[in-house]
Amino acid sequence: MQTSIQTTRLLSFGTVIDISIYTADTHSAQQAFDSLQQHFSQLHIHTRLHAWQGKGLLQQINQAIAAGKPINIPPVTRPFLQQIRQLAQQSDYLFNPAIGHLIALRGFHQENWTGTPPTDQEIQYWVNKQPKMQDIQVHG
Repeated sequence: MQTSIQTTRLLSFGTVIDISIYTADTHSAQQAFDSLQQHFSQLHIHTRLHAWQGKGLLQQINQAIAAGKPINIPPVTRPFLQQIRQLAQQSDYLFNPAIGHLIALRGFHQENWTGTPPTDQEIQYWVNKQPKMQDIQVHG
């Protein structure tokens, strides 16, 4: 059997994902591609983790944090949150998904922003709060 590169392209969470497998077994490569597509589809990442559309899990988590209340999350989400916390910490918070309010000030939580730029005071308020993923506690 001749080895070649098998490729596919998936779309998830508004991102194009190109996957390449170097193999002689095209059937196994296709099975792997199909499995990945199914996995991404089952996760419903786009609807569950969208920052501002719908009633997804990310919105529910953000609302609970804003209200200072705990929230039960599906077990499949816990490793994801723990990995995000770890990546944020390893990057010295250069990667920081906890800055949603700061991002919203710039209009990124809407499809078509028509607002005005935030004031320096509004920006400084959220910069001073220094939200971090480590502020989120995951039990269980």
